[in-house]
Amino acid sequence: MTLHSRSGPFFSRETADSDTKQLLTKHQRNFSGVTEIGSVTDHRDNKVKGLDRRMAKIFGRARQKQSEEERTRHLGVIFKNVTVKGQVLGDAIQATMGDVFLGLPRALGGIFGRGATEASPSTKTILNKFTGCIKPGEMLLVLGRPGAGVSTFLKVLGNQRNGFERVEGKVSYGGESAETMASTFRSEILYNPEADLHYATLKVKDTLRFALQSRAPAPHSRTEGETQEDYVREFFQMATKVFWIEHTMETIVGNEFKRGVSGGEKKRVSIAEALVTKATTQCWDDPTRGLDSSAALEYVRILRSMTNTARMSTAVGLYQASEDMWDYFDKVLLIDGGECCYFGPTQSAVQYFKDLGFEKPERSTSADFLISLSSEHQRKIRPGFEDWIPRNPSEFAEAFQASDQRSNNLMEITQFESRLYGMMEKRRDAQSSATKTKNYALPFWKQVWILAHRQALVLKGDPQTLGS
Repeated sequence: MTLHSRSGPFFSRETADSDTKQLLTKHQRNFSGVTEIGSVTDHRDNKVKGLDRRMAKIFGRARQKQSEEERTRHLGVIFKNVTVKGQVLGDAIQATMGDVFLGLPRALGGIFGRGATEASPSTKTILNKFTGCIKPGEMLLVLGRPGAGVSTFLKVLGNQRNGFERVEGKVSYGGESAETMASTFRSEILYNPEADLHYATLKVKDTLRFALQSRAPAPHSRTEGETQEDYVREFFQMATKVFWIEHTMETIVGNEFKRGVSGGEKKRVSIAEALVTKATTQCWDDPTRGLDSSAALEYVRILRSMTNTARMSTAVGLYQASEDMWDYFDKVLLIDGGECCYFGPTQSAVQYFKDLGFEKPERSTSADFLISLSSEHQRKIRPGFEDWIPRNPSEFAEAFQASDQRSNNLMEITQFESRLYGMMEKRRDAQSSATKTKNYALPFWKQVWILAHRQALVLKGDPQTLGS
């Protein structure tokens, strides 16, 4: 009997002996009674298809054809030579009482150039010349050690540029510049930080209902005869079923000080909120932190389904990714020391680094293999390549710049840009005065009303603070 599967601790390609059969039995139990190795993949694919069917009820073709909001979405992301500069740690001038008197002289000195060099904080390059694209329906896995620049890349891609000295290069969303998206269509771009930010004393149902009410589309973007209340009710029921959080509706979200839903359930609430925004570009920074392996895999599976159905461009930064999670991504970006060490298809990444002279350990996952390359103590070198491998971020970047994969990326960008003109024309033809801006779906008075209602619910859930 020959076992055909990914490399891992439970499988080999040799004839199974009694010890291997015991390991196989253990592996099958871990998959909840799946009795054949080939059916593990089928079981996983069936779960994704089930999610896709549910997502189709929210983002289905009927709603897309009817909704002006759906027809005018900005699909796809292209970034060219993106370079990010930031202040060197400790070089920022901290405000003191003396700044009341010194602020004006410093400003005048900066204008006329006297002492500008000495007064200005030094900068460092956080990201250096990143180029690539994420087409509609693609998922990008961003890998790197802490401090490598993963969070910075996701923030810039999510159009969150505050806190950086300069962001050079070009990032476009469906053909529109980052500046246009920030001023007119910023609701179409989502950046979710590592920590889930929720009101701890607000119930899950109130959290989701607020998100739905604040993003409920106008009549021109709803199906015929559908009221705003019908829209909120339908999406609320579907979102809770898709993310299996129906049983948490009456529970507060909670935080470190107030007990609420579990970490996995809180992550699902975050994804449900992201689904409600209908953002076409979504960036998630280490979203599986604190989750067990099964919950993390379920999380990535849901993101995959959302990306497939809504044709989003999704970028996910992970510090640990299992082989099953790896298989859900279309592309991978490896960052080390602010340099792009690899950007391209996941199925080509491992072989690319093997060709550079590295050896993948037998029990290592693909993601762990890529991350280990930045450590001289963890990477394994193939015999005969000791004097040829890249050894620091700059050398990895130079090798990638000269690679065929880099050329393929540039060709892919050119092909995608050739399609963008037609996509932009269709978007403009479908656009009316109601969708010339997508920053706010509701008039000002209604925003004030739902915000006041949410604040009342927050205070109601925290009577101690209200009483004090």
